[in-house]
Amino acid sequence: MDEKQYYVGLDIGTTNVVMVVGSRVAGSQTIKIESLSSEPSKKSIVKGLVTNRSVFRNSVNAVKKELEKSLDVKIEQAYFGVGNADVRGVVVEDMIAVRNKETGVITKEDIMLLEQRIHKVELRELRETIINIEPICYYINGTKRVLDPVGMQGSYVVGHYLITLGIKDAIAALKALKNAVGLEAQQIFANATIGYKLLVSEQEAQKGVVLVDIGGGITDVTIIREGRIQAFKSFGLGSENIDSDIKTILPPNGNAVLIKHKYGCAMAMDVPENQVLQMGGRDVLLRNVAAVIEARVMDIIDLVVGFVRESGFEELIECGYVLTGGATELKSISDLFGRETLRPCRCADHLYNVEMPSDEEVVTYGQQMAVAVMLAGASYAPSNVFKGALIGTDLHSESEQGTADKGAEEETAQDPQGGVKPTAEDGGQTVGGGENQPTESNDPPTEINKQSRFRKLFKPAKSILNNLLGGGSTNSGVGE
Repeated sequence: MDEKQYYVGLDIGTTNVVMVVGSRVAGSQTIKIESLSSEPSKKSIVKGLVTNRSVFRNSVNAVKKELEKSLDVKIEQAYFGVGNADVRGVVVEDMIAVRNKETGVITKEDIMLLEQRIHKVELRELRETIINIEPICYYINGTKRVLDPVGMQGSYVVGHYLITLGIKDAIAALKALKNAVGLEAQQIFANATIGYKLLVSEQEAQKGVVLVDIGGGITDVTIIREGRIQAFKSFGLGSENIDSDIKTILPPNGNAVLIKHKYGCAMAMDVPENQVLQMGGRDVLLRNVAAVIEARVMDIIDLVVGFVRESGFEELIECGYVLTGGATELKSISDLFGRETLRPCRCADHLYNVEMPSDEEVVTYGQQMAVAVMLAGASYAPSNVFKGALIGTDLHSESEQGTADKGAEEETAQDPQGGVKPTAEDGGQTVGGGENQPTESNDPPTEINKQSRFRKLFKPAKSILNNLLGGGSTNSGVGE
């Protein structure tokens, strides 16, 4: 019998903690969802941050024990997905000389050296830590834009990377689960950077789409094009705000969450004027409930559209918007998004790259991100085989990042047009230089300054925008 590989994903949400176990037969690419469990967070998480560690650990332990019992396994490790308003993406760039001077062919080792330099970026915000780094694109000789430069020829390569930053205390609270409930984090992902692999089709990801995850306390917005994340942002606004708004028009003991789930609609015009609900001796017009919901969803739409516009991708998202998260359960929410954005909009009703255990099984919008975390873990560690009990090794080690030839020539070379190509040294790096011509790369590591976070995020996106529109390639530094 073929041996299965198991993967566990844990989504830590403001409303619920959701854990999912997936598997695949060795040699197969299909991930099958084995089982899923959800437990209320019980106000132990606010805007994605753990505020009551004891209650939070109890919720995690509850879903863990339920899955262990139903699958008859021991779960000791999982991939964690986090999302909070302090998780942010910063686009940085760096450059490196091609080591083979004779042929000028760019190798994997060249790109690995470049990525090592990006990993050494220093952060001015001491409370932040790097969660993940992903490439956006590369420029060969500062002009030719490509997605994968390996095998091509050039004198030097400029790489644009998306760095995901999170709060150290939030990450520490998750790592503490190892001692508290016996659950170790194999890898921690920012939810905004992984959902598209489950919820967006390959065609949408190539042509341009925005994934909007409206959770309990956080709304994650991710712009995807050319199959890669171009930018993302998390806003501290979600369905809990909708709940609070609904409470203002209900009797004192009215259950806003229940009303939202049972009667919630994002467009007031879709609710009959005379539809009335009796609560606490009062008549509550459901159209009024819908009007309150619509107003708050409009706030979310304004934030989403504003971010997409400011990032420079408003005209490049051919496939519009895909909605997920608990608030997606609201009736007519995709219609409201479509009306306000003038773009196609759909709810994430199809899961890609995974197989359900049966046709009757359904993953709700609020549970989808846990599946995305599990899928990201499977992609992150395709060779991680759990035999019997779900026990493995810590995959978050430096050895996983690969090694590069540190004995490469470390010299600067003159550009035919008079510029200076970067060195291939493995030390300090230039991140976001402001000049159009490359500069020597033996400067001290550049700090990421919180005051310049938006400048660093949006400038490269606009440079990418010009290239996608055919306006000519430029090597615009992040710090311009």
